[in-house]
Amino acid sequence: MKELIEMNSEKQLLSLINAAQVLTSTLDLDKVLDQLIKEVLQVIEGADAGVFFKYEPKVQKLIAENAIGYDMTYLGKIQLSPDEAMTGKTFTSQQARIFDSKKDTEKNMLNLYPEHVSYYEKSLGQLKYPASAICAPLLTKIGDCLGILTIVSFNEKVRFEQRDLRLLETFARQAVIAIENARMFSQTERSQNIIKKLSLVSLSGKGLPEITVTLSKLVDKNVCVFDEFFDLLSFSSLEAKTLAEALQKDESFFVKEDKVRQLPIELEGNMHEVYFFPIRANDSLIGLLTVFSDSSDELDPLDLFAVEQAHMIFALEMMNQERDMSELFKFEGYLLEKLIQQRAADISIKQLQKIGLTTQRTFVSAFIQLIDPMTSFSRLSSRKKPFSRLLYRQIQSFSHKLLVLEKNVEIHLLFIANTNCSAEEFQKDIEGFLQELLHESTKRGLLDFYAGIGSPFTALESIVQSATDAKSCVKFLQTSREKQSIMNFKELGLYRLFLEHDRQNLRYYIEKTLGALLQHDEEHGTELVDTLKIFLECNQSATKTAKLSYVHLNTIKYRLQTIKKILGKPTIDGKEMFELQLAIYMHDYMNSI
Repeated sequence: MKELIEMNSEKQLLSLINAAQVLTSTLDLDKVLDQLIKEVLQVIEGADAGVFFKYEPKVQKLIAENAIGYDMTYLGKIQLSPDEAMTGKTFTSQQARIFDSKKDTEKNMLNLYPEHVSYYEKSLGQLKYPASAICAPLLTKIGDCLGILTIVSFNEKVRFEQRDLRLLETFARQAVIAIENARMFSQTERSQNIIKKLSLVSLSGKGLPEITVTLSKLVDKNVCVFDEFFDLLSFSSLEAKTLAEALQKDESFFVKEDKVRQLPIELEGNMHEVYFFPIRANDSLIGLLTVFSDSSDELDPLDLFAVEQAHMIFALEMMNQERDMSELFKFEGYLLEKLIQQRAADISIKQLQKIGLTTQRTFVSAFIQLIDPMTSFSRLSSRKKPFSRLLYRQIQSFSHKLLVLEKNVEIHLLFIANTNCSAEEFQKDIEGFLQELLHESTKRGLLDFYAGIGSPFTALESIVQSATDAKSCVKFLQTSREKQSIMNFKELGLYRLFLEHDRQNLRYYIEKTLGALLQHDEEHGTELVDTLKIFLECNQSATKTAKLSYVHLNTIKYRLQTIKKILGKPTIDGKEMFELQLAIYMHDYMNSI
C-alpha cells in the first residue's frame, strides 16, 4: 500500500487493478505474458516496447518469449547468457535496474553477441539503442528467477525514474503469481490428458505394451519399461528396443532412486537425453519408465511433469501382471502342498496334467531356508517380496517346469525334468538354478539362504522322502562350519544318519571306538586315524593306501601294525571294520559342525 501511495497516480492505480484482474482471468501462459507487457506499456509513461525473457535452467539461457514493439520472428532467436546486455546483467544481480540514458544503455549492450546484435537489429528494422530502459526480475518466493521483464523507450526526452522501476517491480510480482498459476494449470491439464488416455488403454485390457506405445505417441518420444531387475518388459518401437538393449549393457544406469533422472548417454553411436522415471508400488521400486530423446530435442517440461505423474498407470499394470503370475504360482504351490501331505487323491488327473505331473517323468525336491528368520517382520517382509519376484523371474527363464510352495522363510520346490533330459544334466541344471538365485539375491542385497537338493524319483508317492532328504541337507548346512550354502543329498552321505541323533551319544560312540587312536595322534602328531580311513575305503589294500597317502608301502604296514596294537585287535575285519569306519565318519561329521 505504501508503494501505491508513493506513486500518487490514479491512472497507475487503476491500471494495476485492471492488470491484476486480467492476469488472473486466464490460465493461458502466452496470453498472460502478452497481457502483462501490454498493461505495463500502458501504465508506464513513455514506454515504447517491452519484452519478457524467460530463463531456461537446462541451457542456462534467457530466451525471448513474448514482446511488443519487436518482431518476434527475429527476437525469438535470441538466447542471452547471464550478464549479457541489460537483461543478462539484471538476471545476474537479481535486482531491478534503471538504465537512464542512451549512453548507459549502449554501454551495457556492448557485450551483446554479434549474432544477437543482428537479430536485435532485424527485430526493430534498424539498429537503435534505447534512450532509457528499466528491467525487473520475476522472482518466486523461494528466490528462483523465472525471467526478466525489460521495458524500453526510444524517445530521447524520456528518462525512466525510480517510481517507474517500482511500478515495474509491482507488475513483476503480480506476473509471478499469474505465471505460476498458468504453469500449474498447464501441467495439471497435460497430466490429466495423458493419464486419461493411458487409463483408457489400461482398462481396455491391452496390457503394458500398448500403454507404452500410447505414451510414446503422446510425447512423441521412444519409450520403454524395465522391471526392477533391469529386464526389458515393453518398448514402443523397434528403435526403442534397440536403444533399451544398448542401455542394458551398463547396469550402472539402473539406480534405485526416488527422483527422476536425466542423463546424456551415447547409444548406438548417437547422443541421447535419457529420462528415468521410477515406478514404485508399496514403497518399493518395481521398475523404470524410460524415455529417449535426441540431444537436440529434449522432453518438453510439461511432458516431463505429466510423465512423472503417469508412472502410477504403469505401476498398476505391472502389479496386475505380478498378481496374475503370483496367483498361478500360488495355485501350483497349493497342489505341491497336497503332494507333500500325501493327499494326491485330492488332485484331479486334469490338474496333474496341467502342471506337468505325469508318469514317466523324473522329479527332484529341493528346500530353501531363508537366513536370519528372527529379523523384524517389517524388514523381512520388505526383502521377501522382491526375493519372491526374483524367484518368479528366474523360474520363467528356467528350462524345466518348477512348482513353488512359499511358507514364510521356508520354500519348497519341485523340479520336473524335461523329457529326454539325462539325470546328470537335470541335477546340474538344478544346482545352477539355485546358485544363480543365491548370486542374484545377495548381489541385490536381498536374502541369503541355505538350499538342499533331494533325491530324484519317478513316483509321486516318493516326494516325501526326496523332500526329507532336501531338508536334511539344509539342517546339516545350518550346523556345518563349512561356508557352503547349497548341498546335494549325494554329498550328505552317511551324515544324514547322524543328524537326528543326540550329539552326546555320538561323542560317546566315537570315544569308545576310536578314542585310543585319536589320543595317540594328538599326543604324538601321527596320522593313524587318517591312514585307517583310507585303508578301509580302499577295501583294506595296503598298496592303494600307500599310493593315496604318498608314502612307502612299509610305512603303511608299520602304521597298520601300530593301529592294531593300540586298539588291541590282531585283525580288522567284518563287524569291527564296519564299526571303525562308522566311528571315523561320525568323527568327521562332528568336526564339521
